[in-house]
Parts: sequence; C-alpha cells; structure tokens
Amino acid sequence: MNRLRVTRLPFLLFLMLAAGFPAIAGGTAEDSVPDSVVATGSAVAVPSASGSGSGSAAGVDVAWTVEGDMLTVTMSAETTGWVAVGFDPTRMMADANIIIAYVADGTLSISDHYGTGNTRHGADTDIGGSDDVVNARGTESNGRTEVTFTIPLDSGDEADRPLQSGGTYKVIVAYGRDGSDNYRDPHAARGSFEMTL
Repeated sequence: MNRLRVTRLPFLLFLMLAAGFPAIAGGTAEDSVPDSVVATGSAVAVPSASGSGSGSAAGVDVAWTVEGDMLTVTMSAETTGWVAVGFDPTRMMADANIIIAYVADGTLSISDHYGTGNTRHGADTDIGGSDDVVNARGTESNGRTEVTFTIPLDSGDEADRPLQSGGTYKVIVAYGRDGSDNYRDPHAARGSFEMTL
C-alpha cells in the first residue's frame, strides 16, 4: 500500500499542477484582459515574451521594447498638441516618471517629468533630478503626434521610479488638445493600463 501511494503521488502531483497551471500563470493573454473598461478608456497591454509589448488607453497608443537596461517607448495620439506617458504612479499621477512631448513646426520638444502630486507634475530638473531621455524623435502628421524615446530602467535619479525587466507596472497616458504645444495645458483625454516589461 505504501508503494502504491509513492508511485501515484508524482502522477497526482503532475495532474494537479497541469490542471492548475493556467490559473497560477494568469491564464491566457486573452483571459488577462478585464471585462470592463473604465470611462477613460483604460486597457490592459498584452506583452510578448521578447521584452516588448503594447497597450492603449484613451486614444493613446504605446509600444515598448526592453534592451538590456534601457526602455524604448513609442507613444502616439490623434492630436497636434502634447502627448504623455507616465510609469508606476503611487496614486493618480503621484510619483510617476512622466515623459511629455509635442512637435511644433517640425521640432520635437520632450521633457522628463515627475508626478509631484495626484494631479501635478514638474520637470525632474526643477526638483533636483536629471532629464534622462535619450534618442528622442517625433513627428506630427495628419493630425497625429508620434514620439519615440529611450530611458534607463533605473536612472538612479530620485525623481524616477526604478523599473525592472519582467516587472508589471501601471502606465498612465494623456494627450492635450490640438495646438497645445506646451507642458501646461490640460489634457483632452487620459487613461491607464498595465504593462509587463
């Protein structure tokens, strides 16, 4: 009888793990998308296994790729004003690493901001941090603004929250009204989704 228990135990354990694995692993990518979408248009990003993924909320499309210790992001929205993405806020915009940009007369303006409060943000350089955006480029065409930039996963800047490859983070997005070529005008739409790096 003891021998029977010992031989069946690995098989039973295998069956239990096989049956429970989808639930443990979070199910399929399709199962991980919530049934309800908030009024701002939030959505859940479905990452690929190669360190890249995409997500969309409130009319802002975001795609990302992790290469080594760097994160490259492309964000776009149907606006001729600013577009922004923020990573890992603690509440609303608070503590998020926010990148905000606009294109005016063919020239890109982009800035590394920090969520200084639930509904406030300011340039990292204004609060003792550094602007860590590199390799930035942007276009404005047919009423749509698209911006690509690279930031370190962990800049060491106190005004940036460190990110880790494989981690899951909340992403906030927003864009300004047409012609909002500055970092001050209020948003026309905003939303959020989850990203896995």
